[in-house]
Amino acid sequence: MFVTAELEHTVQIEPDELDVKFEDCIVEKLNAMLSGKIIKDVGLCITFFSFTKISPSYIPQGAATIFVPVSFRYLVFVLTQGEVLDCYILKGTPEGIYCTTRFFEDIFVPRANMPEGSLFDENTQTWNWHYKNEENEMVFAMDTDLEARVLIESTTYKDVKVGKHGSPMVVTASMNAPGLGCLSWWQSDETEEEA
Repeated sequence: MFVTAELEHTVQIEPDELDVKFEDCIVEKLNAMLSGKIIKDVGLCITFFSFTKISPSYIPQGAATIFVPVSFRYLVFVLTQGEVLDCYILKGTPEGIYCTTRFFEDIFVPRANMPEGSLFDENTQTWNWHYKNEENEMVFAMDTDLEARVLIESTTYKDVKVGKHGSPMVVTASMNAPGLGCLSWWQSDETEEEA
């Protein structure tokens, strides 16, 4: 879920930015450039982690800007196939459910990956799981903001042009296995097991 990625960049520092410690200035620049951004095949950048190498800086002829080549580790959020994630339901659509971690909102559970017996309610724009056993049928709602557990199936990176809608990182997940879905569905079973 959270890993460190090895990255490289040449940081540009202006003379009036040297009023702070040199390394702190580099970290500020890297965070301003990367934090909250998605890098293809790497993940969602969170924050600077550590330096692996700071190469000698240089000033090109006729410029005042200092160029500093750095190699560093950056904390990133990435979801891999087979990982189980606790998240929150963001919204339902006829195509499926969108979930969020509160800082990443492109986790999608398509209708084919919902529990068997799931139906979409056009009036409330929510999904409901209609569970049947030998005795009766129970309906479990998948309302907005409910905590849910999903199984990650894939992470896809896309090239999104500036000004266009869409996310450069889309995660496809599943809720159609025991223990997956809204956590409230399973809480009574877990409480009985603990007793």
